[in-house]
Amino acid sequence: MRLQTRLVVRAKVKRARALEKCEAFASLDATSISKIVDTMEYKELQGEICREGDPARHLYVIVEGSCDVSIQGKHVAKLTDLSIFGESAIFEENATRNATVTGNVKVLEMSRSKWNSLLASGVLSPACVAALQAVRQARIRMNMKQDV
Repeated sequence: MRLQTRLVVRAKVKRARALEKCEAFASLDATSISKIVDTMEYKELQGEICREGDPARHLYVIVEGSCDVSIQGKHVAKLTDLSIFGESAIFEENATRNATVTGNVKVLEMSRSKWNSLLASGVLSPACVAALQAVRQARIRMNMKQDV
């Protein structure tokens, strides 16, 4: 049953072109997107998904549901179906979460090690990596503004 659910969810993400809608993945071709989605694990999460300051190890794509994002206890965003969060986890060995994310969601999750395998395989273009780094930097700047 779990395998069937994972396959259905992966197909939904591919059909919806969720990653392509994210600026960071927009430069990739359909084959690369498909390979990325196929490496992701399906999870059902509720409550606190990640806590600000904790180790960051996964990137998430929300397949169904919604999450609230807070920084230093202040609500800063609501994420819904096909939103991506946690991109800082894939770039730094010892990254920490920049925000607390809570909700009741079904997600596809990618670990840093799977990301590194994709990088080594050549699936990810330099443009994709640069775009994800730009998204990360923009979120860092937004988080810094929240601190003021």
